[in-house]
Order: sequence, then structure tokens, then C-alpha cells
Amino acid sequence: MRSTKTAKTRTVLRIVPALTARTRLGQILKRVRQNKERFVADRRGEPQAVIMGVEEYLKTFAKQVSVLEEVRHARRMIRAVLDTNVAVSAHLSSQGAAALILDLAMAQYFRCFISEPLLEEYVEVLGRAQFGLGEQKTARVMRRFRRAANLVVPPKSLRITADPDDNIVMECALQARADFVVTGNIRHFPPRFQDIRVIAPRQFLTVLASSPA
Repeated sequence: MRSTKTAKTRTVLRIVPALTARTRLGQILKRVRQNKERFVADRRGEPQAVIMGVEEYLKTFAKQVSVLEEVRHARRMIRAVLDTNVAVSAHLSSQGAAALILDLAMAQYFRCFISEPLLEEYVEVLGRAQFGLGEQKTARVMRRFRRAANLVVPPKSLRITADPDDNIVMECALQARADFVVTGNIRHFPPRFQDIRVIAPRQFLTVLASSPA
């Protein structure tokens, strides 16, 4: 990985091989968001693409916020609810499918939905001593989820699975008219409930990658 600085802004510009950009996309997106870094994906000495924060792009290159609105509109049909195991995995490791999905939710690449009961379950699991996050970090995580997701209020309880916690996920998905429930525990859910498909994190990334831009 090479780095350089732009003359005007002194922004660090990191040049990475295209293969590295693909395999470490979750980590790159995190650095873009947190450190305001820029990355150039390079293939055989030729720059292929620039990865930078949306806000920085709008401030530097785009004259109207409508550019971002167009991106959001193109992805509006993809609606998803993240099971607790996905939310927890995303915060225990900055790499992997779960972390990348959360980064994409923060970027509003798809519409992520939550309910208060589901948030309470996130808090309960993330706050367990075995994960070592602590009360303050857990609170920061929840603020991040609230920024990334749309809140819905399920009007009734469902009995779709044997686990009440999994029913909370399905209640949220039904009220949100979600296309997908994303979970690391496929076997705990039916493959489909009404129009909602239950898929694993890597499958969901494939769906996002193949959706029209």
C-alpha cells in the first residue's frame, strides 16, 4: 500500500491494488468513514477507482445534494432487517461480511430497519461481559444503529419461530415490508415468510452487488 498527499488539502491518498480493495473493502470503508482517508484502487499501474467519503465527495466535487439522493433512490427497493448476531459480529470485528453490511447501511446503500424491541435485544447481547464492550461503548454502538436504520413499530406479536427473540426480528421485518432478514443462524428461521427472504450475510452482499445501480 502506497500513500501520497494532495498539495491543497494535504489529504492522505492511499494507493492499493484492486485485489486488496476488494478483499479488504470493509476495513477500507471504515478508514474512509473514521479517518477521512481516500483510496485509489490500482490495477497493473493504472488507477481504476477512487474510494472516498460521501460527504467529502459532495463537498469537493458535487454541487448539489441531489447526487446523493439519486444514489439513495436507486437502492430504495432493498429493505432489510439485521438479526442480532449480525449486529454483534459487525462490532466485534471490523472485517468480514457483517462489518461491511453495517458500513453499507451507514452509507444508506440499502434501507435498514429496526424496532425498539430489537434494539433492546442488541443492547442486551452487546452488553454481555464476554464481549467486553462496556456500557459507554454499547451506548455509542446503539447511537450508530439509530443513525443507520429506520425505526418501525410492529403492531402485534408473531409466533413464527420457536425462539421469541427471533420472532422480534420477523415482527420488525414484517412491519418494515422488508425484502430480507439477514442472519448468521439460517436454521433458526423459515427460508421465507410472506415476501421476506431469510439469507446469510454473504448472500446479502451478493444481492447488493447485483442490484441495479
